[in-house]
Amino acid sequence: MQNSISKEFDFKSLLIFAFPTIIMMVFMSLYTIVDGIFVARYVGSNAVASINIVMPVINLLNSIGIMFASGGNAVISKKIGEGKSEEANEDFSFINVVCLLVGVIIAVVCFIFMEPMFGLLGASETLLPLCMEYGFFFIISAPLSIIKCVYDQLLVTAGHPKLALKTSIVGGVTNIVLDYLFIVIFGFGIVGAAIATVIGQIVAVWIAVQFFRDSENTIHFTKFKKRYQTIKEAMINGSSEMVSQLSFAITTVIFNLGMMKYAGESGVAAISIILYIQFIMIAVFIGFSNGIAPVVGYSYGSQNRAQLKRIYRYSNIFIWSVSIFVFILSQLGGEWIIRIFIGSTDSAYALSVHGLYLFSFSFIFNGFTIFSSGFFTALSNGPISAAISFLKNLVFIVVFAIVLPPLWGIDGLWLCIPFAEFVAFFVALFFLLWKKKEYGY
Repeated sequence: MQNSISKEFDFKSLLIFAFPTIIMMVFMSLYTIVDGIFVARYVGSNAVASINIVMPVINLLNSIGIMFASGGNAVISKKIGEGKSEEANEDFSFINVVCLLVGVIIAVVCFIFMEPMFGLLGASETLLPLCMEYGFFFIISAPLSIIKCVYDQLLVTAGHPKLALKTSIVGGVTNIVLDYLFIVIFGFGIVGAAIATVIGQIVAVWIAVQFFRDSENTIHFTKFKKRYQTIKEAMINGSSEMVSQLSFAITTVIFNLGMMKYAGESGVAAISIILYIQFIMIAVFIGFSNGIAPVVGYSYGSQNRAQLKRIYRYSNIFIWSVSIFVFILSQLGGEWIIRIFIGSTDSAYALSVHGLYLFSFSFIFNGFTIFSSGFFTALSNGPISAAISFLKNLVFIVVFAIVLPPLWGIDGLWLCIPFAEFVAFFVALFFLLWKKKEYGY
């Protein structure tokens, strides 16, 4: 059976191939965003702030899952391109085992230190009980969260992006329906939001497991071999995507502490809303990069440089078009977007509208930097991919978080990400131009 990632792509067919993954990423974002909308409208602003305190823990789980998903995808798709399908399936099965073990370890550690952990992340005495209630369910489901990230990516590599989309849609719809039932109808509050999200993930993972059990599929479960080199390569190749996700955690902590200083709990609620919006705005960039990654990896493994040139050119057209559109949408429709979460009379409304106006400048460059990092991951160049993400998402953010707020106060906080993205654009451009001849894109 010919894998669909081996065909020749034009602009339209590449977008069609990546589209399910883009939509999938949107629904993955909705797991968190829908919680925020229901909680904001039916539980209260303190509950929204509590979710944002817990968010770094969720980002940690996602970062590990995406590391194994992106890095493992690079290894597995390359081996498929080289004609080593049996070895690719053995590696896939071993990655499954490792992910589950890592998830159990994280769950145990976080459960033991849950209260002091949330305290360090910024929870006040008022918010701590809500953080404990919400965070408990995500902690005990850590193995599930990690393995779901892997399945989402590998279903695309297996040549079934529509099935990957189906799992996310079914899981997302389940989450939305249960949010309504548990929060609005049954009045479970913030606990209902957490339970709804976990059940949505269970449904999505169950669908994926049924696919991978079938030995007729390109990628499937088989008796694994303990190739620790594979795990090492997957972790190195996926380290940049891990850093990207961890950056959300670091950004959240920085903003939570800063907003608490400048605007109190209303400030924390405002930044919570902005970060929800960021999730959905950049989902298309992450989804596109993940969607084309198997094609890039296969083309690289099969030495199809003509294909790589086309993918690189088409990707830039798509990324910049979407980036400009998203920025304009945020600038012109900011108030409408904020009102999805809270009413205009809420104390956090004015802060949120002003914050989105400044924060959205990051959307101009965010797509390019995300694509650049993901592109090098798919080419199995983990070090460069990690360098882009590390500088963009950690170093530059921290530097500007130290420099800008003392100069401009709360506006300095809002501008940390735009400044970091602007500088990171030139870093990514440098690496792409430097390696263009070597890889032939």
